[in-house]
Amino acid sequence: MTDHRPIRRPLARRSFLRRLGLVGAGLALGAPRFVRTAHADDDGTPRRVIYLGSSSGCVPDQWFPTSDTRFAYSTEPLERHAANLSIFRGVSMTNGGDHKPWVMATGSRESGSPSFDQLVAARMRELGYDQAPLVLCGEAKSGNHRGWLSFGLDGAHVLPERDPLRAFATVFGREPSAGGPTTPPGPDPRVAVNRAILGAVAGDLAQVRDRLSAAHRARVLEHADAVDRLAATFVDGGGVVSGACGEGEDAFLTAPSSYLERCKRHMDLIALAFACDRRRVASFLMTPLGHDNMRPGHYRGDAYLGGALGLPGLREEDQLDSDLPGDLHQSVAHHWASNARYATAFARIHRAEAAVVAYLIDRLKAIPEGSGSVFDHTAIFWTNEHADPNHGVNAGRARFPTVVIAGSRTGLRTGSFVDLPGGNEIHGRMLLSIARASGAELTRFGTHVEPWPELFA
Repeated sequence: MTDHRPIRRPLARRSFLRRLGLVGAGLALGAPRFVRTAHADDDGTPRRVIYLGSSSGCVPDQWFPTSDTRFAYSTEPLERHAANLSIFRGVSMTNGGDHKPWVMATGSRESGSPSFDQLVAARMRELGYDQAPLVLCGEAKSGNHRGWLSFGLDGAHVLPERDPLRAFATVFGREPSAGGPTTPPGPDPRVAVNRAILGAVAGDLAQVRDRLSAAHRARVLEHADAVDRLAATFVDGGGVVSGACGEGEDAFLTAPSSYLERCKRHMDLIALAFACDRRRVASFLMTPLGHDNMRPGHYRGDAYLGGALGLPGLREEDQLDSDLPGDLHQSVAHHWASNARYATAFARIHRAEAAVVAYLIDRLKAIPEGSGSVFDHTAIFWTNEHADPNHGVNAGRARFPTVVIAGSRTGLRTGSFVDLPGGNEIHGRMLLSIARASGAELTRFGTHVEPWPELFA
């Protein structure tokens, strides 16, 4: 009988000792919003989920931790967050095929199935939070299915937004302004709902109060006072949910000058949207599957010179060679296994992507919320097509490079490098677990109906 238990090793102890302080200035936020939904913590703090996709596999010995559990070259930028993530080698699923991101995102061999981000958002809608996912990409590829990652409940493709400025306007209903909005943001449409909920709670407490003993009556009065404070702070006190959410939007006034800066700006937008509770689900396709929209110039320039773009972990020596072929897809992605120079270039591409993901974690950790940060209530799933040369064509979907990143309030286990046995069919079950961590438990993803218990702490 095959043993399907994972081999789990703790990530490097030095990662815990060397954890850096938060990078970048945090958003100055006010008190947390009181939005009563089933996918929020007891104190009303919302939970969130992010689905990240990358392209064309990886160079395994440059991506996965080494035998002494040290981070490898491509994922080293994530090392400062080692306690908050687990890296998995061997994640697999049965559905095969070349360059089909919907296989990862929908758990289905055929297109036309809803994707994970849309399924989670739909479940949140049933539970009281009616906002669509934020669907973004590093490069647009509107005319080709290889660039598709998000599908609605009817199976229709949801085109990812490439331009951070347009995405900002979609989230906030306005253009960004210097120093935040020049006029106070209007009342959030949920204010009336919150007021009605608080009124109903206060009425229920009043009805039950006189039937209780003195001791229990005193406790009920304490709860009633707490409800009154919530109403005064979050509803009657201006009625604005997102009053402090304009801070940090100055960066969107200038169009990104490079691909990596555009990716970084999308990470800023996800953080800002979460901080203002304008979105609770986001998906981001780092590049079109196959890298065939990518050029060497995307991985050169200011991003590598003295950290000008603020992406810790990138160095000047991590840039691609100046004379690499212009078509990274047909050269580097297809032939890195037989060409050491291409393998080095591919590993550098993935290091840049890891730096973008690490920056996203930095941003979420820098936003205070309740007694912690927005990150504490966020689960992130970062995956890829496969881990084989030549895209693993006709080899099924096997050995996905996969990272689960999770805050302390999600209930997910982190801090390990996990080796999985072959044929594990874990991919869909992992996503069901991520959905459960977001509080929007799905009953099915693809052919799977059960989460994977190993993910839970």
